[in-house]
Amino acid sequence: MFTSQLKMLYHKTLSRKPNQDAGFTLIELIVVILLVGILSS
Repeated sequence: MFTSQLKMLYHKTLSRKPNQDAGFTLIELIVVILLVGILSS
């Protein structure tokens, strides 16, 4: 359940960002994946 909330939050953030921020968005995605991994372990 918490993972889906993170995904929704991430997609909202992604949709607000301009395309030239794709590099930073990728870093954010990695951070989210790491957080999910830590929380689920």
